[in-house]
Amino acid sequence: MPPTATLTSHAQQRDLCASTQVSVNTNFVPIDLLLDGAWEIRGELNPAELLPAATKDEMSERTDYWKGLRQ
Repeated sequence: MPPTATLTSHAQQRDLCASTQVSVNTNFVPIDLLLDGAWEIRGELNPAELLPAATKDEMSERTDYWKGLRQ
């Protein structure tokens, strides 16, 4: 394969990759809006702190895994 064909192929692959990334990001926006923007960064909070107490209790009853994560 001549070097120009390799460079052309590589450029086409990069274009396809960039196009796919834009498509994924563009398709994510309606999903985020559907979820009412619920996927926001919560800072340094432990995700377990955001759960209702009843959910924490149920999770603790099912397995010992969550006991170290609860406050």
